[in-house]
Amino acid sequence: MIPHFKGNGGLIIIYLLISVIVMGLIARFFNQHNIQVDDFLILSIVLLLTAICTYFTKDVYIKDKEGNKIKVDFKSSLFFIDMKYWVYILLLGSLILFIEHLLKK
Repeated sequence: MIPHFKGNGGLIIIYLLISVIVMGLIARFFNQHNIQVDDFLILSIVLLLTAICTYFTKDVYIKDKEGNKIKVDFKSSLFFIDMKYWVYILLLGSLILFIEHLLKK
């Protein structure tokens, strides 16, 4: 079986699942209080949260003996796409869904 992620690439899936759960809870809260929330807006926020989490964890650092941070050349990918590119893919998806939300009004 070929792994679909390398290094920290699997974190993107975890971030996406956590974002979906959080936004699902928020949407449920809004629905209980009769506040209309658009699905495109929720998905846009989910992708934005996932992109932010991916941005902050795309690089790997270690500390040397003096306590200085050193960036390690550590390849992380999901579906053979590097994590640094996933940030832009997720941001683009979020932007497209947000524009779709604005156009629906």
